[in-house]
Amino acid sequence: MEYIKRQISDAILEAGKYYSVITITGPRQVGKTTLCKNLFPEYDYINLERAAQRNVIEQDIEV
Repeated sequence: MEYIKRQISDAILEAGKYYSVITITGPRQVGKTTLCKNLFPEYDYINLERAAQRNVIEQDIEV
């Protein structure tokens, strides 16, 4: 499936230059994760809905 660039992409990238944390909210299944993975491919993705990944974070916040 081909990625569709969102209008907000440039604003998010600009904000990323100044802020270490950016919050993107919205309803389920609208493409928030896809947007982030495409804008910041060099970052690791951690899905906190997965119990195993969430448990690692809960045990060691420094991860």
